[in-house]
Amino acid sequence: DGQADLGDAAAPAAARAGGEVVVSAGGGAVGEPLLRAAIAAKPLSRARDLSWRFLVGHGLPDGILADIAASAGPGCLVERARPDFRELLGGARLSISQGGYNTVLEVLSAGTRAVIVPYAGGRESEQTLRARRLAARGALQVVPEAGLTAETLARAVDAALAGPPPAATGIDLGGIRTTVSILEGLGAG
Repeated sequence: DGQADLGDAAAPAAARAGGEVVVSAGGGAVGEPLLRAAIAAKPLSRARDLSWRFLVGHGLPDGILADIAASAGPGCLVERARPDFRELLGGARLSISQGGYNTVLEVLSAGTRAVIVPYAGGRESEQTLRARRLAARGALQVVPEAGLTAETLARAVDAALAGPPPAATGIDLGGIRTTVSILEGLGAG
């Protein structure tokens, strides 16, 4: 039925030998192309022998969830998005996702290698700009939405797995703490 036994999700990250690939596409309906491309990319990538977990947003109808689950091959687990996304990232070898602000911060905070396919529909440019800047710093790989195919995604997966861990990028994720410190400093004077 595409649903998983959720018992393994509570296991510590270290207990999940080898990690997994976590594919997430946010809560809206625009994530379907990414999910389908990732299913097709799995056998083409060097990560083909890893377990791939597909998190389908609640905005996609049950029929699409069932269709995606039916098209997923061996080693794939398809389920609805879960509240323990951060914990899943902590034990993942790789994250494949769209480039929403929260997701990107969660991926970077987890120190997980990542491939981002930024949503670029309409006049949307925020996700693309953020992803490009992070890619330039070596924090992740980017596949433009217009160029999303199984082959381009598989190449990005391979590049992400071969690259340095994201922690080596020197990106400061403590923006809130820094801002509070600056404001406190201003108030003290």
